[in-house]
Amino acid sequence: MLWRILLIIISIIITYISSTCGNSPIIPSRFRNRLRQKQNRQIKSSWKPYLADIERVDIDNKMIKKHICNGAIINEKFVLTSGSCIDKLDINEIGIRVGSRRAQVGGIIKVVSKKIMHPWFYETKHAPVTHDLALLKMNRSLGWTDDVLPIPKLADGDTPIPGTSITILGWDPDHGMVYEDNYSDENDVLDIKSLAGVVMSNDECQKEYDKVVEIKSWMICIKYSSVTSESCFESQGAPLVHNNILYGIRMPRIPGADCSKPDIFMLIKNTRVWINYVSKHV
Repeated sequence: MLWRILLIIISIIITYISSTCGNSPIIPSRFRNRLRQKQNRQIKSSWKPYLADIERVDIDNKMIKKHICNGAIINEKFVLTSGSCIDKLDINEIGIRVGSRRAQVGGIIKVVSKKIMHPWFYETKHAPVTHDLALLKMNRSLGWTDDVLPIPKLADGDTPIPGTSITILGWDPDHGMVYEDNYSDENDVLDIKSLAGVVMSNDECQKEYDKVVEIKSWMICIKYSSVTSESCFESQGAPLVHNNILYGIRMPRIPGADCSKPDIFMLIKNTRVWINYVSKHV
């Protein structure tokens, strides 16, 4: 009898330590193998189960109006996205869709109960948004499935070196999205977009933008392999993930910058403490 009590106490202690330490969310063991299998497939299916579709909700009709930005599932309660995307919206105007490969259709829709902007968030017309991050808390916890899983890990150290090949995933409303109330026609909804690019050094990125904008140490730039209208990824909030580690969140395109300019992402390694604290204690 005594040894059973000891085992229970040890289990409780291990569970507490696991939930309060480290960067990775707790994932039930039955899903760990599935997650590893999905991670090993890389981008073959152009889909990752941690992707979230942030949508604008029509308050009067209580209907989804349109996709507005991308996000990443942090844990069963929170999604991380671009602060400037949802800064001016009330929580009643924001919906979160997970578990669907297409924006505005399928999957599971969650109601937002809280919007937490990064405390140093600051937006101007002629400069990149400072600390462009926000956490959205869902009214009910997510249940993990094959198509709904949290990002495996948050970056806490070095970033991918310049020249590293990387793929950005997300939905882009400015290229192919048709806003219709009737989704019976599959062509009305945009599939997830996959763009291949490479990491640039901040010095190289600064040369690309010249004096238009100052590339800060908390930014990372991605140059896409081919420059076409399709490579002009306008939807912010797309997660920058490499080797299953979340390194950044896509910021808005700099005003006046064309598709040949690199995309700029907000690095999260310096905000990891804030993300972890809010997502576990708020």
